[in-house]
Amino acid sequence: MSARAEDGRRHRRDLLLFLMILAIGGILLLTQRLLAANQGAADLVVVRIDGKETGAYPLHEDREIAIDTDYGHNLLVIKDGTAQMAQADCPDGYCLHERAISRRGDVIVCLPHHLVVEGMTSGEDVPEDDDAVDAVAR
Repeated sequence: MSARAEDGRRHRRDLLLFLMILAIGGILLLTQRLLAANQGAADLVVVRIDGKETGAYPLHEDREIAIDTDYGHNLLVIKDGTAQMAQADCPDGYCLHERAISRRGDVIVCLPHHLVVEGMTSGEDVPEDDDAVDAVAR
């Protein structure tokens, strides 16, 4: 067999491998998009401090919510169907850089203030305290 024929086979195998990797990547991207589309829009945000619900606010009403706790101050702004942290006096300020939330399951977290804001739909069950188990570690 000539070296030229061997190079042609190697080239075809490389091309086939490349196309397979490209197809797998496309399938994964499509799956991610479909799962995100099925997540659904939220119609309210639930605010929890130390795992306890302190308020639920509809996303269709523009408003500013001052959240004052023993840990510090945050200002949550609901505007145009999204909620975003506008002010926080925590030392790191990470919550200020999180994107606005508008879908079920989206969250904004301020760890220093023990604060979680989560997008939900009206019919969803909201855990009332942190007695609910969400993970088991061994």
